[in-house]
Amino acid sequence: MSRLSRGQIVALVTIALIFAIAALIFDKITTYKEEETKYLIYDKQKQDILLNGSYLEYVNLDEEYIEKGLNTKKEYITTYFLNGNEVAQIDTSNLDTYQVRYYLSNNEIITRVVIIVDTKSPSISVPDKQTITSAEVENFDLEKDVIATDNSGEVKLKINNTLSKTPGSYIITYEAIDNSNNKTIKKRLIKVVSE
Repeated sequence: MSRLSRGQIVALVTIALIFAIAALIFDKITTYKEEETKYLIYDKQKQDILLNGSYLEYVNLDEEYIEKGLNTKKEYITTYFLNGNEVAQIDTSNLDTYQVRYYLSNNEIITRVVIIVDTKSPSISVPDKQTITSAEVENFDLEKDVIATDNSGEVKLKINNTLSKTPGSYIITYEAIDNSNNKTIKKRLIKVVSE
């Protein structure tokens, strides 16, 4: 019996890993397709119980969540869950993911996922164009009277460009970015004049 070389062993192990990964991926795809098929069959066979709206709902931050419920003649109870804990309602003031569970009288459970998202860009208020002297440049605060706000509460303000004592017109760019990477850009003209 001949021994395998180190290269042959590495090749066999690599092939085995590739097959194992392929099997896992195929299993996930098959499971997903089976679940999808199950829902389709469920809908076709039991026309009296349908989820109103989508299985996956997106609600903007601070907008009202409107419960769509089920389209059924059967009685059901609606409950909301956040991180596995039952809550009284869906709070849209935070970026979170909720599960809405519908418990039917025949012990079936239908689930909807509600994701609170932030798609609104921050707002920036900058002063109008301004003229300052070369002597004022050194102590001039580019953030003074600049206000950046966002519906999520937190916003980072980034200032591009700077002023110089050299007389001229300078465009300062302000960029506000919230935690969801929504951006707003505003420009401001500052004119520097000699004393």
